[in-house]
Amino acid sequence: MKTCFCPYESKLNKYVEIIQDCLKLKNIEVYSIKSVLSNRKLFKEVSIYNFNWFENVDKSKIKMIPKIICKILFIKYLRIKKKKIIWTMHNKEPHNSKNNLLAQFMIKFMAVNSQKIVVLSNESKVTLKKFISEEEIEKKVKLIAHPNYLGSYKNSKVDDISNNNYLNLLFIGRVQPYKNIELLIDVSNSFYNKNVNFIIAGKPNTSEYGEMLKKSIKNKNIKTKFSFIEDEEMISLIKMSDAIILPYDIQSSLNSGTIMLAFSNKKTVISPLIGTLKDIKNENLYFTYEYSSQEEHKKKLKEAIINVTKKSRVEIRNMGERCFDYVKEHNSKELIAEKYEELYNNL
Repeated sequence: MKTCFCPYESKLNKYVEIIQDCLKLKNIEVYSIKSVLSNRKLFKEVSIYNFNWFENVDKSKIKMIPKIICKILFIKYLRIKKKKIIWTMHNKEPHNSKNNLLAQFMIKFMAVNSQKIVVLSNESKVTLKKFISEEEIEKKVKLIAHPNYLGSYKNSKVDDISNNNYLNLLFIGRVQPYKNIELLIDVSNSFYNKNVNFIIAGKPNTSEYGEMLKKSIKNKNIKTKFSFIEDEEMISLIKMSDAIILPYDIQSSLNSGTIMLAFSNKKTVISPLIGTLKDIKNENLYFTYEYSSQEEHKKKLKEAIINVTKKSRVEIRNMGERCFDYVKEHNSKELIAEKYEELYNNL
C-alpha cells in the first residue's frame, strides 16, 4: 500500500515523522506530494492522501487568498481523480491566524471534502459539530490518539539552569502569543522569594516579542533561554525540571504534543483541561484547571502552581512515573500503527 503524507517533513513538529514511522511498521510506503506529482506512474499508484495543518491560514488575507485557491483546487483535483483524502484535525482553529473567517472556511472545507477525519482527542468531535453534521462525524471520524515519544529523541547535556533547592517548572516550545507566555510571566512574578524556579525555553516568533517578554520579568527566579531548542537540548531541559507548565489558549488548543513529550520523559504537567488531558481519565496524573477569561486564567494558573508546591518533589516525580506508564501503554507506536492500518483498510 502507498500513501502521500503532507507535510512530508517538519523541523518544528516530530508528529509527522512519528506517524510515518507508524505507517511503515505496517509496510505502508510513504511519499511526499512533490514526489507523487512529479511521477505519473506513482500518482496512479498512490490512492491515499494524508493532510496535516492543510487548513492553516497564517498570512494576511490578500497574501493568503491565492494560496487558499491553490489548496482548494488541489483537493478538488484529488477528488476528481478518485483519491482518498484523510485530514488530521489538530486544533480548534489555526494558531495565530490573521483571518478567522478564512481559517474557519478552510476547516469546514477540509472536513467536508475528506473521506476520513483523524482526531487526536474526543473533544475534537465537539468542535467538528460546527462544520459537519453528527451523521457525518459518525461516518468519517476516527480517534487515533497522539503517539508517545519513546525512543524519538536523544539526550544531550546542556547548561543546567534548574535549582536543586527549588521546584523547577519548565515551559518549552515555540514562544508565541497563543502559548500565553505573558500571562505565565505575570503569574511567575508573583512567586518572588518563593522556592519555585521558572524556566521558559524556546524561540520567540519575533525578536521584538522576546525583548518585550524579558522586560516584563520582575522575578530573579525566572530564567529564559530564548533560542531555537535542538531536539537533544529539549530532552535535557525536560529531565532537569520537576514539571512542565503549559498555559494554553483554549480558544485554539485542542491537543498537545508537548504533553505527550513530557509524559514520555516521566514528567507531569500543569495545563488547562484541553482535549489531550480530558481523554486521560486519571486526574491524579496531572495538574489541570478550566477558565473562561484571561483574568480567570491568571487566577487558576496561580492556584495550580500553588497546588504543585504543596507536594514534595518525590510525589511529583512519582506522578511523572505514572504518566510515563500511561503513555507507554495507551499511546505506543504499535497501537497507533494498528489504528492507521484499520483506517486505511476501511477507506
